[in-house]
Amino acid sequence: MHQRNKLGIMIATALLVTGCGGGGGSDSSSGDGSGSGTGSEPTVQDVTISGRAADGYLVQATVCADLNANGQCDAGEPTTTSGAGGAFSLDVPENQLGVEIVVQAIANLTVDEDDNQPVPKGFTLRSPINPEADKQFVSPVTTMVADEMKRSASTTLEQAKKAVSERLKTSFDPIADYVAAAKDSSNVSAQQNAERLHRIAQVTTRVMAEIENNITQSDLDQAGITMAEFLAMASRQVELLVSIIINDVDATLGNPNFDADEIVKSPDYALTPPIEDRPPSNPEPTPAGDVLSDRLATAKSASPFFTDSPSGSVAQPDASATYYEITEHPSMPDRYYYKAHERTLASGIDNSGSLAAWEMASKGPEGNVIAEIIPPDMANLKIFNGSMHREMGVPEKYLNGIDVSAEAGELFGIAFEGNIGITASYHEVDLSDLNVAQTLAAIYPSVSIQSFAEDEKTALFPAGSAAYAVYETLADPLFMTSWRGLDVDDTSTMCSPNADISVVQSCNLVYGNHDGFSDAMPATTFDMLTFPDGQAAGASGIGFEDGGQQYWMYLFGDKADGTGRIEVHHFDGGNAVFNGTWEKVDQPFEHIKLNLPDGIYYRAFLDTMGGNGYAYLFEHEGYLRAGRAVLEGTEVPAIFQRDPGTLLLNATAKNVLLGPDGMKSKFVENPGWTED
Repeated sequence: MHQRNKLGIMIATALLVTGCGGGGGSDSSSGDGSGSGTGSEPTVQDVTISGRAADGYLVQATVCADLNANGQCDAGEPTTTSGAGGAFSLDVPENQLGVEIVVQAIANLTVDEDDNQPVPKGFTLRSPINPEADKQFVSPVTTMVADEMKRSASTTLEQAKKAVSERLKTSFDPIADYVAAAKDSSNVSAQQNAERLHRIAQVTTRVMAEIENNITQSDLDQAGITMAEFLAMASRQVELLVSIIINDVDATLGNPNFDADEIVKSPDYALTPPIEDRPPSNPEPTPAGDVLSDRLATAKSASPFFTDSPSGSVAQPDASATYYEITEHPSMPDRYYYKAHERTLASGIDNSGSLAAWEMASKGPEGNVIAEIIPPDMANLKIFNGSMHREMGVPEKYLNGIDVSAEAGELFGIAFEGNIGITASYHEVDLSDLNVAQTLAAIYPSVSIQSFAEDEKTALFPAGSAAYAVYETLADPLFMTSWRGLDVDDTSTMCSPNADISVVQSCNLVYGNHDGFSDAMPATTFDMLTFPDGQAAGASGIGFEDGGQQYWMYLFGDKADGTGRIEVHHFDGGNAVFNGTWEKVDQPFEHIKLNLPDGIYYRAFLDTMGGNGYAYLFEHEGYLRAGRAVLEGTEVPAIFQRDPGTLLLNATAKNVLLGPDGMKSKFVENPGWTED
């Protein structure tokens, strides 16, 4: 399979990151960071910070305070070498505590205490300085936190930690020492969560090392990219792999024979091509004269569905924007297929309107591909809002209807027909006169510019072409309960997904009080499923599947006490037991919040819809039901398992992508497309 130029991968994936140019630096008039000056300027005192560097603990790694924010350790910066257990200590000027700690692991010198072997490839880790001076911890996970803070100058440490925790689906503090916690048996749940995060870090480190070691300083000099900019680009590439890393790690839970090196051998991790695919030393100039990164820097607040006028936003009925997911064909080099999610302003007047959406896939023979609408898989749901549970059908892959109002690129809407608030911020990126091949390769990481013929590489986007960066979140928490009807035409099917939602009787139940599946009985109350704490788990467990693995969940405690304990048993590979907690929540309706161990995902009968949040149980219409809460502030694409960073194209740009100046001749039929 043809792979993209390695430098191109780094540049393209970073274009969607705002503020990746090193950020967070501070200017100092004293080169040695001492703060000494002339006249009556006060002397700047040093603060001693100490901690540990880790994938596993790293010994003989270079550690520094990156005073000039260039992503590396330079002469004159506070610098040391880590000792046993990854321990280090630095004296940092107190007016420089907003900088990052940088750890440089050196190939064949730095030792990883996970296996007590020198690391074969070097890599760079970073971390914001922890306010607790003696609790610094620098790891691949803190590197994610550092990058999150760089995206916006207003992002606080707590906000960045929250974003990373949600991305990694963990309740463990992302700047805490997961190595030590994984060895602490006094809290089994925290121990398991820390071990999971340690495994995620091990895989992430190997990906980071591979990326860094396939780019030389001369590559960066040729591209005009600083080390800090490159590290931000590399982090963006890692971020695109996070869901794969999580799935691969979670599949190993309970298995003591974890091998990160084996995991990264998967083709999913083949991000960098051979050295001979490096770009020529004298590349031809960009015909457009500038590149997408320049336009991103000057993007303006505007949405594709409304235009601004002196009197305010004005609706543009039939205006559309499309998200594309482009994938290289596994057996056809330089050929691609796609899925697309398109939104159109179906109706609108003044500053309000209604957005409709649908999903499409490439269909037809090579070179003559068209977009075919994919009939949606509907999730029959009860959504809680306005003091009641409302029944409705929702497509599992997208929101199909949002009533919106607009104001200067900001959209405020109501979705799910249940008054669930949506807020969206759109930024318009002008693509006019940009080189088509280079821009498409920048927007879509799977696309290689080498797939384009020489005469195709000169085509430019026409006037009016635009892409949109969108940040769309839930303004309210979303409580969803799958609600499949009783199929009255087929009595052998207890809960058919095709049944009329209006004839629901006793479906979406939680089964317990059974001795084997054949005698399963639906629970009518939460108390029917709980054991007194300290009593051994028996037959009353809740069975579920996650990632191809079967689990039983047992609940201990008393609802009257408001809290209790959870055990999740995994019967493959040694009957591993994972620990969590539950708690009774009274608002917005009484339910039992399940705080499951990291890596254990109880979908609560929802097939694909996800997002950060928690599973819950509640008593409704005579039976115990299961559902999932998605929290306020969740990015909407995450609910539908889409990459929130991908740009949307307006109709003009979309026509270029699908036309002869774009990728028309390179598209083939989507192998996952099926006709109902």
